[in-house]
Amino acid sequence: MPRAVLQAGAPEYPPEALAGRIVGCVLAEIYVDDLGRVERVEIAASTEPGIFDESVRKAYGENFYVPAENAGRRVRSRILGVASFELEGFAPLLCEQHFVDLAREINARPYP
Repeated sequence: MPRAVLQAGAPEYPPEALAGRIVGCVLAEIYVDDLGRVERVEIAASTEPGIFDESVRKAYGENFYVPAENAGRRVRSRILGVASFELEGFAPLLCEQHFVDLAREINARPYP
């Protein structure tokens, strides 16, 4: 796994979701190349499909990481990112807990 995020951006709350007072969670698979650049972002799960997905893809796609290493060589890797879109007055979403089983399943898969 990448050792650290060098540059990270938080997803923006989509204006239509904010106006509609929609809250939700997104689990993303982030594929990082051997230089630490994000190759692609795939949405693994979303509690509100299509509402927050593009915001997550955009923000996570702009991140930059210290590359993962294997036997002293930089390698491509996959990491998981959880985004939480919460509003005041709503109960906490606990997004990490919501996706824990799916995250374990994804992490058990071989890297493509």
